[in-house]
Amino acid sequence: MAIKTIKTDADLYAVLQKMDQLWAFPIGTEEADLFEVYALLVEDYQKKLYPDDFPDPIEALQFFMRERAKTVNNLVHLLGCAERAQAIFNKQQALTTDIIWKLVSVWGMAPGALIKPYTLSQSGADNSDQTTIEINQ
Repeated sequence: MAIKTIKTDADLYAVLQKMDQLWAFPIGTEEADLFEVYALLVEDYQKKLYPDDFPDPIEALQFFMRERAKTVNNLVHLLGCAERAQAIFNKQQALTTDIIWKLVSVWGMAPGALIKPYTLSQSGADNSDQTTIEINQ
C-alpha cells in the first residue's frame, strides 16, 4: 500500500476514512501501525493549515468552525446535545476524549489544539459573555 502525504482537504478526508476503519485494531498489528502513520500525516497537514498557538481549545474550536463554515447546529449534531455544546462553548464543561475524538475523526480538527489544558468558568460567575445556543430545525 502506497502512503502519500496529505496535500488537500480531499486527501485529508480520504485518510480520515481509512483511519476510521483502522482505529480499533490491537496495538502491535500492521493496521494499528498504519493508523499511527496516518495520524502523523494528519497532524502534519493540520499544523501547516492551522496555528497551534490558541490560548485554549475552545478558541481553537471556534476558529475552526469559522474557517470551515461550521455552524453551532453542526456542532450540536456532532455532539448530539445542545446543552453539551452550549456548556462547552461557555467553558462550563471540559472537552472529553470522546468529544475530541469526534472533532478529530469527523471534522478533521488538529488534535494538538484540543488537548491543551484550559480553565473552566466558575459556577455563579458573571454570565454576560456566555453563548446561548438556539437550534434551527
